[in-house]
Amino acid sequence: MNSILDMVVIPEGSFLMGADPEVEVNAEYEEQPQREVWLSTYAIQRTPVTVGQWQEFLRDTGYDWSYDNETLSASARDFYSSLPNLAAEFSPGEMYPIVFVSWFDAYHFTQWLKETLGGAYALPTEAQWEKACRGQNGQLYPWGNQEDWVEEIALCSYPSTKGSYPKTNQPIGYCPEKQSPYGCLDMWQNVSEWCNDWYDITGRYYHDPNTKWVNPHGVTFEELKRHLQTLGFSPSGVDSFLEYKVYRGGNLLSSGWPRCTYRGCQCLRSCGGDIGFRVVLNYQ
Repeated sequence: MNSILDMVVIPEGSFLMGADPEVEVNAEYEEQPQREVWLSTYAIQRTPVTVGQWQEFLRDTGYDWSYDNETLSASARDFYSSLPNLAAEFSPGEMYPIVFVSWFDAYHFTQWLKETLGGAYALPTEAQWEKACRGQNGQLYPWGNQEDWVEEIALCSYPSTKGSYPKTNQPIGYCPEKQSPYGCLDMWQNVSEWCNDWYDITGRYYHDPNTKWVNPHGVTFEELKRHLQTLGFSPSGVDSFLEYKVYRGGNLLSSGWPRCTYRGCQCLRSCGGDIGFRVVLNYQ
């Protein structure tokens, strides 16, 4: 790989994960409870994967960057057949974060890194992403506990009037004063980022006292299926809830959500101008 992956090392140890509703008054139920989590040492990209890095992946592998779903309508297939053009509208340059990538696309990028560079590259777990974002002590925002951002000018290069918003993403690292304790950038806003964890639609995983908090990888596929069946979902209904992966971080349309604990979900095959990804390198 010719492009340099700018990685920062996150040392082993515990950190506070999740929201304390008495402190984070805007925290949603799915961000709770707050708990102590221990992680092994890992490295994570300082910024999201760029357009330039993604283009290098495409050139090297010949990867078919398209939305492979035969059930789509003809108009939808036409829409997704132009993913490179759509991505260029939101990220118009090599140093912008790549967007219009599904979870599957991001996963294939990590597999290419494994083959090319030889390390245990992967999408970050939720726990890895959050520790890199907030540090050890549970601070509310990457820069600390002070809410020193202004919604109307949340994207620093876009002073805007009320009711308007930026029409493109920003180049990576555009707001260095908002870096995390470990020096990671763009974690509070620019593009949201895919994580490796399945999304637990039942909400049980983080509230289960039996959940293990050493290098957690989220609920497993089989655990999630069992949880849904115990709630009375039919097999077909269960399957419809097994298609979601977690994403973390705000984006150009979510300036009101810079909290480190904010989390959302999307279908594995979904893609859009507001979701990209960064990778981790696991040492164990």
